[in-house]
Amino acid sequence: MNIDRYHLTMTLTLAALVGFGAAHLLSSGDAVAYPSGAAVSYGADPVVSAGGVIDLSSPATAVLTAPSDQALIVTDVVLTLTRGGSTVCDQTVTLATGSGDVIAQFSVVGHGSINGNMAPYVAHAFSSGLPVPPGETLDLTAGTSNCDVYYTLSGYYAQP
Repeated sequence: MNIDRYHLTMTLTLAALVGFGAAHLLSSGDAVAYPSGAAVSYGADPVVSAGGVIDLSSPATAVLTAPSDQALIVTDVVLTLTRGGSTVCDQTVTLATGSGDVIAQFSVVGHGSINGNMAPYVAHAFSSGLPVPPGETLDLTAGTSNCDVYYTLSGYYAQP
């Protein structure tokens, strides 16, 4: 009878260990929007974002500046248009570093009536990100269309 209890105890113990191990392997960790490890900035919060409008009176704007000791990695871009006085809105938006290196370019086109609403947009998430070197600005430039461009950018600072 002692042998049966022994086998029962060992079987239950083994089953519990296997169940715990499987649960541990299948559990997920914290979600992180930027790579973890040495590449990410030492700052308390390396996440950065900016939003605004490029209007008809100022077709270019400097949006973000990377610190002199950190690179800026842009991971998400959202662009939307508002119609000026026309039914067609066609806008080219360029993201470039302050030194003039183009890192992304988008075309956003919308059609609508004078009294109607347009909702053309670009929403993109880059898996590897768009790099802006340390000390450089990230400039957004829009064409000379009759549309304003609303933008939201996000990313993080990283060690170069």
